[in-house]
Amino acid sequence: MKTLTAGQNRLTPIIDSVRAENLRSLYIIASPDPSAADDLIALLKEKLLVPGLEAFDCETVNAGDIGKTEGVSVEILIQRTKQPPIASRRRLIIIRHLEKLDRDTLATLCTALANLPDSCVVVALTDYERALNALFQKSGVGKYFITLPHPNDEGLRAQVRRSAEKADLHLTPEAIEMLIEIAGDDSAILKSEIEKLATALEPNSKVSLDSVRKYASSTRVFELRDYVWLCLDRNTKKALALLHKLEQAGEEPIKIIAWLTNALLDVLAVKSGIRSEDSLWRSSKQALRRWSEDRLEKALHKLYKINVLILRGYPEPFALLDIWTIATGVKGDEL
Repeated sequence: MKTLTAGQNRLTPIIDSVRAENLRSLYIIASPDPSAADDLIALLKEKLLVPGLEAFDCETVNAGDIGKTEGVSVEILIQRTKQPPIASRRRLIIIRHLEKLDRDTLATLCTALANLPDSCVVVALTDYERALNALFQKSGVGKYFITLPHPNDEGLRAQVRRSAEKADLHLTPEAIEMLIEIAGDDSAILKSEIEKLATALEPNSKVSLDSVRKYASSTRVFELRDYVWLCLDRNTKKALALLHKLEQAGEEPIKIIAWLTNALLDVLAVKSGIRSEDSLWRSSKQALRRWSEDRLEKALHKLYKINVLILRGYPEPFALLDIWTIATGVKGDEL
């Protein structure tokens, strides 16, 4: 008998409804697990889209880009929900990270989502739900809203087993534990590591502990997690040493920025009362007293500017990260 996590149990009736062709126009899902809605999204793609023509009727939008990236505004996004499908039954739009929108923009978007045409299905995802729930209810989309808890240890093991089965792999218990040790409770990393194993190994392979050690990116992942942890602890000297190791190992600067951004947003969410202190896992609880909200916002703004420079082709991205890392250790709230 398969073990279901709490989040999966909550999604099960929704997935069953989709299988039975009873589709909603809107699904809003809040979970700290970035892969929590993957099964639902995969099923919607299967039900709605024409194979080979998915690009015409399916798009994914990062809410953090709205108003910041050319050609991406809330008005344009709302207009896209009204476009008729080109080849498929209905258009499918996936919006990630609703929590990155300011409240006025989110309210405008939610009002539009409450009145979607039958020709479109939207899946909207967010990390944080407590502060957004009231806004969802007021905007008329509360009935489409579901919260999914982060899987516990057994839930993570069940998730690894399911992902491995889909990839036609058979993991030993020791291999499962090693994968969880590598990724912590980050489901996206777990999924990535299993995909890597599936690429490297023959179908129907038995995956042992040695296989995971051979193919998984454990060293780099551990060093990246430690670097972020040290930055949040404002331990500049050790953080710089790890950053240089990551550079030598070929880690992508954009990935480093993403990890830093998520960790800073976690701390900011706790300090703002959106999440509990116990939800922190990307940083120590010491970060709560070492970072003011003002300093967190400045750090995030600087990371955003670094990210833009890198995307525009800045030739020395790690030099920018060096400067940012050094600045985290400066006393006071200046950065």
